[in-house]
Amino acid sequence: MKCLFQLIPLVTAVSAVNVLLFAGSNRCGDASYFICTNISRFQCCNSMLPVIFQSVAIQAAPEGVNATLYGSEDTQCSFKTPARPGQTCLPGRWNSASWSPTTAVAEARSQEAECQEPDHFVHENGTIYDLAEVKMEDVLRMIPQ
Repeated sequence: MKCLFQLIPLVTAVSAVNVLLFAGSNRCGDASYFICTNISRFQCCNSMLPVIFQSVAIQAAPEGVNATLYGSEDTQCSFKTPARPGQTCLPGRWNSASWSPTTAVAEARSQEAECQEPDHFVHENGTIYDLAEVKMEDVLRMIPQ
């Protein structure tokens, strides 16, 4: 059994989730949003666009990983506000978001974050745009003001 317990931190360390940044909804739904896919724990999802996100969310947490979502008012995930345990949507006024395993909340608050820009934009009509192939000016026109 000792070997099994030694593997648990390793499994948690390599887990990743998708972080969603909602520009026009404080309920994490029925709105356009940006996605940073496969964000590792403590990694930051941010956008350099001049947008304040009304809510942030996490999705696709691996089975058995209890994740805590964080919203941050800065673009580097330095000043994190944690969601309540089990909460996957965090309304507010955010510039970035991150997550950590629930067991590492104290560590997450002081952790420096490596940042990642969103790789997809999902329009409220369901159309998914690969941000590597779309001009940011076009995406900004699609975001509700």
